[in-house]
Amino acid sequence: MNVRSWLDVRRRPGWPILLLLLLAGAVAGTMVGQAAAPSVPLLGESIPIGLEPPFVLDTSVLRFTFGFLLRINVCSVLGMALGYVLYRKL
Repeated sequence: MNVRSWLDVRRRPGWPILLLLLLAGAVAGTMVGQAAAPSVPLLGESIPIGLEPPFVLDTSVLRFTFGFLLRINVCSVLGMALGYVLYRKL
């Protein structure tokens, strides 16, 4: 390859755009899954991943609570996949 072809290489947006698209896809997929859950119960089933109950660190002055819970369902995974496809198209 010559120098000109190196300059013409198309760059993708950075990881913050990917993270935003994945998050938006997960949220949209979760909303679709919850809306469709009465007619298709499988779409409403979710798998919780994270700390439950949250971890609590209690000092005499401050109390810290650390918690993270991610509920994944079929539609949220499909939404994240759609977000990734959109990222690849950018």
